[in-house]
Amino acid sequence: MSKPPCADWILWIGKEIEGHTDIGKWTMFARGGNVLNELARCDKPIQRVWLCKEYLHGHAIPQILDLLSRCLDRNLHTAIEVPMAEVEEYRLLYNWAVPYIKWNIELPVGAHICVGEPFHDELFLIGEGKRMTPAPYMDDIRIL
Repeated sequence: MSKPPCADWILWIGKEIEGHTDIGKWTMFARGGNVLNELARCDKPIQRVWLCKEYLHGHAIPQILDLLSRCLDRNLHTAIEVPMAEVEEYRLLYNWAVPYIKWNIELPVGAHICVGEPFHDELFLIGEGKRMTPAPYMDDIRIL
């Protein structure tokens, strides 16, 4: 399996499995759809909302900020998926949601990634991170 079924869904829920924070928390993932309406109808204890890059691309920044604000008013954690090439475009949202910067590139184990200003950057070593596989995504539940 190269990708799980949720790769083609518009709106779904599942327990967070990526990254290092909020692991195991019920999350609503959105590429589109009416997030607030679906949150109200959901029977799972949703703790966070993740807006995929497709959601960001389909909505103006003020609309996204409004949704993030409403989620935060409900004490929901928020996250946004930001492609590497669009890091600056969505910088305003970083005060409202945790950015997950996605860079679709394969690097060899042992390669170093440097993030930040020269001489003040943070280094990451490929091979020491958390590697994802499609299998854990199979427990996700489709809404749209």
